[in-house]
Amino acid sequence: MIAVAVMLAGLAVVLAGPAPARLARATWPARRPVAALALWQAIGLGGGLALLGTFAALAAVPSVRWIGVGAFAATLLWLIGVLVTSTARVVLARRRHRYLLDLLAERDRAGVTVLAHPAPAAYSVPGWRSRIVVSQGVFDRLGVDEVAAVIAHERAHLRQHHDLVVQPFVAWRRSFPFLVPAAAAARAVEQLVEFLADDAARARTGTAALDGALATMAGEGVDVTAVAARRARI
Repeated sequence: MIAVAVMLAGLAVVLAGPAPARLARATWPARRPVAALALWQAIGLGGGLALLGTFAALAAVPSVRWIGVGAFAATLLWLIGVLVTSTARVVLARRRHRYLLDLLAERDRAGVTVLAHPAPAAYSVPGWRSRIVVSQGVFDRLGVDEVAAVIAHERAHLRQHHDLVVQPFVAWRRSFPFLVPAAAAARAVEQLVEFLADDAARARTGTAALDGALATMAGEGVDVTAVAARRARI
């Protein structure tokens, strides 16, 4: 079982370091975001199982049994604890955010929450009482089709439950803050769900409307590099 533990430990190291680092640098995920997300999930799940499997294998060796049992239990509780506390923190933040939105914003245009702010901005707040938040600047500065593209993009985030896709990687980053690939994984997954939402908006409103909305958002302080990547992926 020592050999099994060594092999599993090696796999855990590969899945925690070189594999996510290489995938984060790859260009093909932008063209195939669904496949890339499935691969990211496999890497994350595989890495966690390999780490736990390492300690489980050690627990089967009489000379180090209690070390393996203790390490397995501690690691499992740690991973579960980080995931639970991270999720709870997000849920509470969203609840407070929705409460503030109900106080400060209107919800009367196409089922979206409208903030009285001149700069064009939009985002979604997932949950049981989800919100699509659009600033007044979106309605003032974007054309009708571009507004529809923005709303379609945010609806896709909610409909496809992108928050549930991203959350495990946020927990992974918090579990291993010393691992650079963990942060790269979270950023890559966040970008991939943006690509998926773009695809949904493009299918509903057309490329011209989406590109126009992205161009306007880029002119108002949105990360131009990220926008350029989204426009150049097709």
